[in-house]
Amino acid sequence: MNLSYRILTGLVLGGIAGLITPLSDSALFANLPDLFAPLGSLWVNAIRMTIMPLLMALMVVAIAGQDRGGRMLAIGAKTLSLFVGLILLSSLFALLFAAPLIGLLDISSENSNVLLVSSLVTAERSP
Repeated sequence: MNLSYRILTGLVLGGIAGLITPLSDSALFANLPDLFAPLGSLWVNAIRMTIMPLLMALMVVAIAGQDRGGRMLAIGAKTLSLFVGLILLSSLFALLFAAPLIGLLDISSENSNVLLVSSLVTAERSP
């Protein structure tokens, strides 16, 4: 059997098993997720451990290997200006609309006092 068909068959059988497992009352099926959880965690952590450094190295090499440094500078300047512009726009939006919208809230004095006492108790417990 071709490797692609084997992989596809395993994927389909795994999907079917994943759908059947919660529906079954069997003790074996109930314990399977707990049994395989450590293996899954190891697998995901191993992928993170190898893929993330490779991607970072690839990005650094791609940026450093650019012949046109001016183009990278222009992209960086556009990115920085977009970032600053979005921060200014969101700050302006909050400045204009936050106070009127908060003023529309109807907060009773009882609820306000409960919140105040709760925050004081939490502050006293914090190290």
